[in-house]
Amino acid sequence: MIGIDRAQDRTGEQWARVMLEEAPVATRCALLSGWTSLGLRLGAPWSEARVLGWRVQESTPDRAVLAARSVLGLNAELLFQRRPHALFFSTLIQQTNPLARVVWAGIAPGHQQVVRSLLEQAVVSAARGRDPS
Repeated sequence: MIGIDRAQDRTGEQWARVMLEEAPVATRCALLSGWTSLGLRLGAPWSEARVLGWRVQESTPDRAVLAARSVLGLNAELLFQRRPHALFFSTLIQQTNPLARVVWAGIAPGHQQVVRSLLEQAVVSAARGRDPS
């Protein structure tokens, strides 16, 4: 979770788009490469029905849930939830086999650093005053 004075100015899905689709190009490429290497089956990153390739499973004013399945047994959901003066983000991973558990254990520490950086970049992007519409 990260503090943002104007968290309520955007929906959960808009925050997901700020965090993922407005990240620097090099970051987006690294994310897509990493997700692909984990076997995540993503759609077209430019599709309006998706957020950087992730299927929009749920979208309400307060939250968005993005989902993807992996051929390696890592099924994932990304939760973006606006709260008063904060944006909450969570990665939910279902590890369906021993290989998935080993893979996730190896990447979890790096994942936490990437998420922290993405949240910080989202705050900067929001502070620039981009219109959320």
